[in-house]
Amino acid sequence: LDKLLDSGPLPHAVVIFIVAEILSGLDHAHHLPEDKGALGVVHRDLSPHNILLSWEGAVKIADFGLAKLQWSRYVSASVDLKGKVAFMSPEQAARQALDGRSDLFSVGVMLWEMLTGARLFAREHEDATATKWRVLTDRIVRPSVLCPVAPDLEAVVMRLLEREPDQRYPNAEATRAELLRCEDASKLARLELERILVSRFPQALARRSPPAVQPFAHEPRTRTGTAPPFDRLEARRRPRWVVLVVVACVLAVVGIGALAGFVTTRIRSSVVAPRATTSGSSGTAVPLTCPKADR
Repeated sequence: LDKLLDSGPLPHAVVIFIVAEILSGLDHAHHLPEDKGALGVVHRDLSPHNILLSWEGAVKIADFGLAKLQWSRYVSASVDLKGKVAFMSPEQAARQALDGRSDLFSVGVMLWEMLTGARLFAREHEDATATKWRVLTDRIVRPSVLCPVAPDLEAVVMRLLEREPDQRYPNAEATRAELLRCEDASKLARLELERILVSRFPQALARRSPPAVQPFAHEPRTRTGTAPPFDRLEARRRPRWVVLVVVACVLAVVGIGALAGFVTTRIRSSVVAPRATTSGSSGTAVPLTCPKADR
């Protein structure tokens, strides 16, 4: 975002979109859940340097290295980082207790500078101590004094920049909802951001573009050990006449078996078992009878 702001002013619709996305990320961080309930972290180092923009218009909050739990009472570090002091909240500069509303003040500073193109607290060739004093004491000028800004949008900026945390918005989501209700908000702002990034940074986009895809070239088949499996199967194929001979032998065996079964069945059906008889004096067959049992 810092490089984008250096490239020139932005339409108010794009400014609203970027800040609304920042607020959405902050709301997630401030209510980061844990097993025992909401935990939440305060970023403490919000500035345009830590806001990343993708070529597709996505907005990301980076560098949570100085983030701190919301119930931690005192801040440490970052107050001596030149260039970051200009985006601190008054309570952070005074090393007081912090919550998510401290990050909202930092968002207000970024929003003020995005609308005006000027610096709110930072001055050229000024040390961090002087900048911190400006954060604590300087009167904050309305953006409309420097450039045309819609009243509803200016009201959001000035409420974010209230020095007393209780006078700011209660959380990031409430700020985002109020910001998106502004007259300059647009549903096409993300597309406009994409167009601006492409038009202002064509060389960076060219370096990002992937190389052209080369057409697939068929490699000649080989008979080496590295041949693909289907190629090895092809090498193992037998000549066609061998296959035909094997099929003929199988059919012959089946036919012979079927013929032998048929002949055996016919022979068995032609054989009749002889009737049990005894020969009489006249040579006539007399049926055998069982003798009567003795009484």
